[in-house]
Amino acid sequence: MSIVLSGIAWLMYSSLTMFISPVYSFILTLVLGVVWIIVPVVNHIGIFIAIRRHNRNVVEAVSGNNLSVIFRREKKAAIDMIIVIGVLLICLAPALAVDISRSFFPDRFDYLWLWSNSLVYVNSSINPVIYWVRKSDIREVVKSMLPC
Repeated sequence: MSIVLSGIAWLMYSSLTMFISPVYSFILTLVLGVVWIIVPVVNHIGIFIAIRRHNRNVVEAVSGNNLSVIFRREKKAAIDMIIVIGVLLICLAPALAVDISRSFFPDRFDYLWLWSNSLVYVNSSINPVIYWVRKSDIREVVKSMLPC
């Protein structure tokens, strides 16, 4: 659902900025920048809540000895979520700042626009690396797929 919303928002943004004044373009850029930050954060929090709910159900079915293993997994999932959201915010912040700055100073920040928007796409390439580094089962699958 969030992918569809992001796609529709991007399409609306691209088409509307061609036909509306710079003032409305600035407001639209600001609103969509906030939406592109909020939607992934809400999705990751939803995933974390689902994991906690599942772990709570498991805790009820498991004895006290395995409780520490479950809490360790939950803590690791929370740390993974914080890392992914942090990298997302780090990659989105320059693009949002440059878009806002370009509204006020259109000639000064053109050279940064390409770099900052490319950083948004680089975020998609960074996420698999984060998961590969943080998850040993993913590392094992990747190593088994490599020919060496």
